[in-house]
Amino acid sequence: MAMYRRPCHFTSFVIITFTFLSFFLIDDILSQQQDTAPPGTVLLDNYAGSSDDDKLTNALADVVSSSSRSFIPAIMLSGRGYTFTKTRQAFSGLKIVGPPAGYFNSELVNGKYNSVKVTLNCGSGNSSWFVGSGAIYDVYISHIGFVSTNGQTQFWHHPLPGTLYACTFETLGFYGFKHVFGNPIAKTAITQINFIGQWTVVPALDVQFSIGGSDNELWTAGYLNIGPSSSVPGEGRYLMQFSDLGKTNVGPIYITANNGWAGILIAGDDSYGVGLSFTGCRFEGMNPSNPSNGALVVQTGGKVIYRDIWTAYGMADPMANKHSPPDQAMIMILGGESLWDGLTYDRAASVNQSVPLFYVAAGKVHIRNVFTGAKGGAWSGLPLVRAVSPAVVNLDDTVTKA
Repeated sequence: MAMYRRPCHFTSFVIITFTFLSFFLIDDILSQQQDTAPPGTVLLDNYAGSSDDDKLTNALADVVSSSSRSFIPAIMLSGRGYTFTKTRQAFSGLKIVGPPAGYFNSELVNGKYNSVKVTLNCGSGNSSWFVGSGAIYDVYISHIGFVSTNGQTQFWHHPLPGTLYACTFETLGFYGFKHVFGNPIAKTAITQINFIGQWTVVPALDVQFSIGGSDNELWTAGYLNIGPSSSVPGEGRYLMQFSDLGKTNVGPIYITANNGWAGILIAGDDSYGVGLSFTGCRFEGMNPSNPSNGALVVQTGGKVIYRDIWTAYGMADPMANKHSPPDQAMIMILGGESLWDGLTYDRAASVNQSVPLFYVAAGKVHIRNVFTGAKGGAWSGLPLVRAVSPAVVNLDDTVTKA
């Protein structure tokens, strides 16, 4: 029979001591993991500074230090709230990333569903958050929900003759911004730029994207939802303005343009505005009873292909848009050349089907395979295309020339 053996006091002491030390060792390891950045990144919170702006100043200076680094790491934000107010000079290799998870929409529950939220209160133009000049390459900013509360903030300002080259902006949210890329006075030129992932740009306070350039992929591997502020009347302003944007694929994007706002303005010429293509885009007012005042799409130049487009709920009060010339149809073609193939159109509840779908004042337009929706009312005929000299239109049998 085995005899009961009393535990040695020394053994008990060792076990207790080991457990006690293990607790602190594990806690220390976890703490080190929180302070250690993934390979190729540095944690913003590890830099000295009494404010988030101070930390970012030190981080930006560190990552571009040629004496201490062979490569430029990404500055990584932690899962907390940040506040930035200082204008920064953009540089090649700039990279700022948030936790790579989630959909960054600060419209809901004050941004609680974001993994990180950045309050950004700067100015516009040369007082934007990032200001670029000359040629800048290889910028990467991703997975951040930005919020502005001062009504004046522009995210990125890069006026001509400068150009952004070979950059990626991924899964970003912009809440309450005056402008995001460029502004109506100074567009941002982009070449070989990718906008990818899920984007939310609401509520817009002014034109959000004023861009030109070539050879870009804009949300073709993602999605953009953009819409205006309910408290800031649009007075005919566009949410997006593309000028001399060529050889670029766009979509899918979802533009809601109610409360006096217009959707998108496209301008260009045969030298720079060629090869722009929209696929799977939606241009509409809020719904049949809360429509846009006038046109959703206005093209004044360039050569553009539109495929598989939805447009709806506009032309409720076109004179209120204050456009010159006044809006006369959901889609205004004032110049250039375009192909529309696979378009679906639904009217606002207050708009008669005698209001044209297209008004063509100049240029050439090819229209194919138009469908109609019926939330705004039943159709007794086909959508109308009104053309005036010197415009040239080529139509199939899914529309009628007015």
